[in-house]
Amino acid sequence: MTDRFGVVLVHGGSMTSTMWDGLLPLLDVPALAVDLPGRRYRPEDLATITTLDLVESIVGDCAASGYTEIVVVGHSSAGFALPYLPSQLGSIRHLVFVCCTVAAPGTRPVDQLRPDLRRRVLEGHEALMRETRGTTIGGLRPGEPPVDTTLRVVENVGATRLFDAPQPAFETAAWQPLPRNVRRTFVMARDDPVIPVDRARQMASYVEPVELIEVDGGHDPTPYFDRLADVLHDVVGPGGAG
Repeated sequence: MTDRFGVVLVHGGSMTSTMWDGLLPLLDVPALAVDLPGRRYRPEDLATITTLDLVESIVGDCAASGYTEIVVVGHSSAGFALPYLPSQLGSIRHLVFVCCTVAAPGTRPVDQLRPDLRRRVLEGHEALMRETRGTTIGGLRPGEPPVDTTLRVVENVGATRLFDAPQPAFETAAWQPLPRNVRRTFVMARDDPVIPVDRARQMASYVEPVELIEVDGGHDPTPYFDRLADVLHDVVGPGGAG
């Protein structure tokens, strides 16, 4: 079988695959943006989704993509799941963490947050569990057909509280040491109010060896998609080597 290289893009918390709409046209390599459970046409009760559900969803999308050499790019809370992937699918060659929260094995993602944000998340956990129970995120583009579900479809635009699957942030990480043949790149934003550079460097250390790249901008990568596209083209290398 001829190797077929591709990039799989995984959105972060409260987002959907549409967050990558502005990046896809900038890429000169095959790429696929996926939806995690509880988003768009994958309706699931947000309050019941676990880290294992996220991992299985990404692995399934990667396997179904037809790519035999895969770079997985994750944003923000996609970092909960990315370290699990290489042990689940041998075709993954490179992980790119973009402003990600990564929990070291034996710790929880919530423990990695800056102190004030961690306190807010801990205090709001029960309320968010109540609010998300029975809901799924829409995130549809204009003109797309509605989601076929009995769950309540919610949106994050204009919401006072961002809807997302709460439970994975509170689950203890249990991923295995990453294989040396799986390369890692960690992109951090200098003005990120969610994951400051010092926290990003600490979390990057959990997935060493890693290439650290600092970019100008905040937690939302949309304003620096041009720079991110350059990073991914460098990651791929000549001939799609990954």
